[in-house]
Amino acid sequence: MESKEWDSKTRSKAMDVSYYIIHDRRTSKKEEKPIEIKLYLKGQTPRFINTGIKVSVAHWNDASKKVVKHDRASELNAYLAKILASFREQELRMKLDGAIDLKQFTKPSQSAEVTPGSFGQLWAAHLHKAKSTNSWLPDVIERSARSLQLITEFRPHIPFNKVDAFLVEELEEHLEKYTLPGGRFLTKRQRHQIMSDFWYIYRVAVDRKLVTVYFDQFWEATVWDEESNHIIKPDSATRYRTGLNRLRNFRSNIPMAEVNKELLIAYEHYLDSVISDDGTPLRDTWKKKLIGHFRKYYYKAIREGYIDASQDLFRYSGYKNKYAKAKHQNRTALKLHEVRSLMELEIPGHKPGWIRVRDAFVFECMTGLAFNELMQIYPSSIRQAPGGKVYYMSPRQKTDSPIELPLHALWEGKPWQILAPYLTEEGPA
Repeated sequence: MESKEWDSKTRSKAMDVSYYIIHDRRTSKKEEKPIEIKLYLKGQTPRFINTGIKVSVAHWNDASKKVVKHDRASELNAYLAKILASFREQELRMKLDGAIDLKQFTKPSQSAEVTPGSFGQLWAAHLHKAKSTNSWLPDVIERSARSLQLITEFRPHIPFNKVDAFLVEELEEHLEKYTLPGGRFLTKRQRHQIMSDFWYIYRVAVDRKLVTVYFDQFWEATVWDEESNHIIKPDSATRYRTGLNRLRNFRSNIPMAEVNKELLIAYEHYLDSVISDDGTPLRDTWKKKLIGHFRKYYYKAIREGYIDASQDLFRYSGYKNKYAKAKHQNRTALKLHEVRSLMELEIPGHKPGWIRVRDAFVFECMTGLAFNELMQIYPSSIRQAPGGKVYYMSPRQKTDSPIELPLHALWEGKPWQILAPYLTEEGPA
C-alpha cells in the first residue's frame, strides 16, 4: 500500500523526483514486512528501493511515516531520513549533469549510516560489526560482550546526552558493589577491564559525534586509551586519574568552550584551599604537578581539534602558573647504622602489621626497589642458583630496563631472609 510524501518539502517544485515511503500493511500485525521507498519521475518507470528495514504493522505509524514502539526506533528512523537525504543529493548532482535517471540512484550503506539511539545500542552494533568482520579476537569479543551485559544491567537505556561524569561515577560505584554468582565481588582487575571497554565505546561515540565532549571526560577517555594501547604505563595512568579526580572535585562536566584562563585561575584557588588527609595544605610541588596534568590533556584536546589552538590559554591569555617555581624539598637519606637499628628493632608479636611495614621499608632500603615494585614480586621473579644464590629478576616499571638483584649478596643475604616468609603465589603479603 503506497503512502503519500515523506513530508511537505519532498515534492517541492524544485524537485522533479517524488519519494514515497511504502510499508505493506496487508499482513498480520505480528509479521514483519520491508519498508520501501518509491521513486517516481514523469516519463520513467517508477523504481522501488528496499531500505533493508523490516517492521510489523504494530511498529509503523502510517501518518508520520516513522517506526514507533520499537527498541531501535530512533536508529531506524534516522536511517530512513539519511536515505532520503542521500537520494536528494544524488538527484541534485544528476540535475547539474543534465539528466536524471532513476536507475542510477543508490542506497547508502546501513552499517555505515545508522545512528544508534543509545550508548548500549552503539556498543551492541560495534560488537556485531567486530564479529561479522573478524576484526577482534574471539576472547576480546567475549569480554566486551560481558562488559556490555553488566552495563546493561546497571542501566538498560543510556541516552547519549546522559553519558557524563555523574554516570561514570554511578557506574563505578555499581561495579564495586556488584556480586557475581556465589556472592563474590568483581575483582579490581575485572572492574578495570569493564571500564576500559566502556571508554573504548565512548571514543567510538565521540568519533561519530554522538556525545557532547566535556574536557574531563575527554581527559579520562584519553588516559584509558593510552593505557590500553601501552602508550603510558599503569602507574602513569593512575597518576593522571588522580589529577583528574582532583579537577572533578573542583568541577566536572566542563564544556570545552569553558576551558580558559578564568577556569584555571579558579582551579588554582581551589587547590590552595584543599586540605590533605594529614590535615596540612597541598604542597606547591604537588599543585605544580596537577597543573601539569591539566596542561598535558589540554594540549591533547587542541591536537584533536576540540579547542582552537589560537585560543591557547597557556600561550595567549597571559596566564602564569603560580607554582612554576616550586621545588621539591630535599630528602634526607638514612645512614647505615639507622637502617641496622630498624632491622634490629623489637616489635611486639601481637603487632604483625607493624612488623610487615618495618620489613617492607627495610627491604626497599636494602634493594633500592620502589614499594610498587616490591608488591609485584612473585615466585616467578625469583631465580635460585647453585650455592645458595638467589636473584630477583624483573624489568623496572618506570624504564622497562631489566634488573637482576643478587639478594644473597646484598647486606649478607638479609633481603632474602626478609622476603622469603612473605612470598606466595599471589605475591608478597
